[in-house]
Amino acid sequence: ARELLGRLERASVSGGGGGGSSRTARSAASSRTKEPPFATGASTGKAFHELYVLGKNLGEGAFSAVKEGTHKPSNQSFAIKIVTKSKLSKEDTAALKDEINLLRELGTHDHIIRLYDVFDESQYYYLVTERMMGGELFDRIVAKAYYNEKEARDACRILF
Repeated sequence: ARELLGRLERASVSGGGGGGSSRTARSAASSRTKEPPFATGASTGKAFHELYVLGKNLGEGAFSAVKEGTHKPSNQSFAIKIVTKSKLSKEDTAALKDEINLLRELGTHDHIIRLYDVFDESQYYYLVTERMMGGELFDRIVAKAYYNEKEARDACRILF
């Protein structure tokens, strides 16, 4: 379970930091559509910086940073995970591709962050994700020393 939570945490804008959106998870889920609200990056053949402006740092990890990003045409806010290619081993690259595939598969789940686009550029991978408030899920789970049966059941129901 800890490994799965770690994968979900990393998949949800990690690189170490929490993203942010003023929407709650429940309202975010109810307002989602199955397709992104606009065609972006890889699907249009445009470079990342043609479509997005980076803002403040939301978090950092060993291989990546997460920054606030704004989609230029729509002025919509996202969390952008920026992965430095030169820091990745072959295994790390494979794990990143697994993360991307996992997010694509589970992207319509109400409680998993939405991946809108991926850019594979010369020095970096850019993952454009939904921006959520509240910090890292894993940190919130381990911060509470004890869960009664109902709390544990409710948390697992959300995840699975």
